[in-house]
Amino acid sequence: AHGLGIALARPPMTEDQLKSGRIIAADERVVLSPISYWLDRPIGRPRAAAAELARRIAAQAGLAAEKIE
Repeated sequence: AHGLGIALARPPMTEDQLKSGRIIAADERVVLSPISYWLDRPIGRPRAAAAELARRIAAQAGLAAEKIE
């Protein structure tokens, strides 16, 4: 459903959608929060699906692949 919500998101995760016009900014102000988000997993090699999800989230957040452990 289009036009039925408001989202709070970090700028690197919304750049492509804003440029394409898929979403619009409700306000010109940008405030970065000092809060971090972490993906945690058991020690060892992650399952393929979990590894792919981590790669997608990191890419959306603008993180380099080598920053993912």
